[in-house]
Amino acid sequence: NEKWFAIIINSKIKNQGFGKQLLNYLKSIEKKLSGWVIDHNNDSKLDGTTYVSPLKFYLKNGFSVCNEIRIDSEKISAVKIVWN
Repeated sequence: NEKWFAIIINSKIKNQGFGKQLLNYLKSIEKKLSGWVIDHNNDSKLDGTTYVSPLKFYLKNGFSVCNEIRIDSEKISAVKIVWN
């Protein structure tokens, strides 16, 4: 019964405040949000550059990390985050 969210920002408009605006909107209409975040910098994007974890962004925006709740598979390693 949790509300889950996903935000994907095009790298061409990254660091312009759109992610924060989206989060603030979601926070204004929901009491609690849950999501999954890759919490390491060990993966590469298709262009070969390093995928930088957005975990610091979510922490800065009031989310908590549930370290005991993880997805660990061959394809993804992520931790659950929650805001309420």
